[in-house]
Amino acid sequence: MKLSASAVRLAYSFAAESDIRFWLNGVHVEPHPAGGAQITGCNGHKILQVHDRAASDVEAMIINLDKPARAALKRGRWVVTEFEPKKVAVVNSDLLPIYLQWTKYQVEGKFPDGKTLLGERESWVAGLHGVFNVNYIADATIAAASALGIGHYDKYAGMSFYSQHAADDTNTPVHAKVLFIVDGKTPAWGMVMGLRGYSPDPLKIAFPDLKAA
Repeated sequence: MKLSASAVRLAYSFAAESDIRFWLNGVHVEPHPAGGAQITGCNGHKILQVHDRAASDVEAMIINLDKPARAALKRGRWVVTEFEPKKVAVVNSDLLPIYLQWTKYQVEGKFPDGKTLLGERESWVAGLHGVFNVNYIADATIAAASALGIGHYDKYAGMSFYSQHAADDTNTPVHAKVLFIVDGKTPAWGMVMGLRGYSPDPLKIAFPDLKAA
């Protein structure tokens, strides 16, 4: 199997680090319906799925790269799972190894199902509704910039946000999660879970209640 190092690196930006659910420390790879691979990173609070159009010989598996291998992704062109038997390598454009991981790379576990998290297309409405961890929203915009292949002098780049509405057809936003879509050099979608137990009315910051006389 051959995967784009940039796509793996992008998915890894949403993966967990040292999580007891060890399968979340890796990225999930599977064939994409439109060809290539879909590579998913998830830490339980945020998820990002990248469409690697250039991937080939794709198999469904969870791949766990050690820290040196993840560091080598920035300099590499491809991630090759069968460079040698039971080894994974980060290689350059000539398929020469930059880093060869000798430890086991394939992980057994039940990775979160992106299709289940997405639900039906009709359940999503345009807009960002709810209260979210600002660091996760920042991660989403950074991922969008990477997926779009933004250079230093590019002026414009965009991403779309969607929120789920209630299942009773009232179109009431459900403040539970937000979906973001990136349509660029590397198509991707991701999701950020909302803050739990948040009850104060944020609008009171802009529209404070008047004090009683």
